[in-house]
Amino acid sequence: MISIKNIKRVLSSVLIFLFMMFSANTIYAADAIRDLATYKTLETQYDVPLQKAWTVKVTYPLDGSSVNSTNIELVSKSTKEIIPLTFEYNINDKFFKVTPDYTKIKCGETYTLYIHDLKTNKDTALNTPVKMDLVVENAPSAAQNTFSTLDQATYELTYDIKFKYNSLSTINNDYRVAINLAKINGTFQKYISASSTDFKLNEDDTSITSLSSGTVKSGIQKSFKVSKTYNVKNIKSTVDLSKTKGDYSEITSDISYYLKPTYHVESNEKEIINLANSLFKGITNPYLKAKKAFDYVVLNMKYDLDSPYANQGALSAVRTKVGVCEDYAALMTALLRAGNVPARVNTGFCFYDSELIQTNNNGNDFRHAWVEFYIPEYGWIPADPTHEYTKNGARCVNYDFFGRFPQGRRYLKTQESIELYDDDSMVLQTLSGDSAQFNIDSRIVKK
Repeated sequence: MISIKNIKRVLSSVLIFLFMMFSANTIYAADAIRDLATYKTLETQYDVPLQKAWTVKVTYPLDGSSVNSTNIELVSKSTKEIIPLTFEYNINDKFFKVTPDYTKIKCGETYTLYIHDLKTNKDTALNTPVKMDLVVENAPSAAQNTFSTLDQATYELTYDIKFKYNSLSTINNDYRVAINLAKINGTFQKYISASSTDFKLNEDDTSITSLSSGTVKSGIQKSFKVSKTYNVKNIKSTVDLSKTKGDYSEITSDISYYLKPTYHVESNEKEIINLANSLFKGITNPYLKAKKAFDYVVLNMKYDLDSPYANQGALSAVRTKVGVCEDYAALMTALLRAGNVPARVNTGFCFYDSELIQTNNNGNDFRHAWVEFYIPEYGWIPADPTHEYTKNGARCVNYDFFGRFPQGRRYLKTQESIELYDDDSMVLQTLSGDSAQFNIDSRIVKK
């Protein structure tokens, strides 16, 4: 589940932007601003809230005269309308505030922010213009009242990050360790706080970043710990989810993304399409499609942790009918996407409180993958097809795992999509040229 990546970005500019939303998703780009001929496209940001000023941070104080509506523009993706902006700027600040005319902004719509021709107070120019798509949050709806809370508790998730250089060389190794821990909120959990005795944490509205660097001798192990605290609850739907109209005509680009074939979710493969067509024949209701896909995976997949087909994705699962939780979830997700229902694979931890009281419990033993599918009126609905249930000796479907979770069983989500990114991503940069052994353990404690 954890992705370990080498940092390949080189900071070559005097101007690095960090975009922030107050009480919103963080918009940031730590990429170098290079001398390109066209606009540099930054990562699309979703669920941007209304009625909040946007802060743009820079590394040096700006020439205030360049902070204006000519150099900074917000344009509707659908209508191409330019949205009026107002700006706040103080001469010694390394940031400025942008406030759009909210009467021109529509919930669920996508807007593009263009920035160009900015200058510092040293007359250093931004060489390359940048742009970024922003998807505004959906309007409040019945989705907020779709689930009721059965019981809830608070848990601390701690990562123990260790590494050492295995080289027999006597030279000292320069290292840089960074951690990016997104604040994942959802139907059944709420982020509370983060802490570390080894890292200095920098928190914004939706993510936690930290950094440590230094020099270490070969064979000497370095260790860092970071903890996050979440409130986790069990849920139960308060409405009949099958009453959906199933109208996806106005879904936003962040939702429609989950209709595409992606890594380990090969929904465009003929075998998956044929199976989806067979399962969903005569069914137009997306909730009932999800139920059919859930039934199929539960009744046909065989769990085998030692199988060579484990963690191979949906296509492998449909061919072999063998795998682990990620394969179960990927297959259900792929079938739904092939049936035009947005769906995604969540990963994180699944456990009962009784399992946590065991001495030296290993959080990695609780790692799990499950599914969320999207219904327009109600939002993201959970389902966990990785379980076996028998009645009178026959294999059956337990719907306590569909549209809800069994009481007492906790699901702590740390990654919202296996194909997009690792929310709990650890990054080790080796500056010496020698390779390092990198290991991450986890532990969950009920508070």
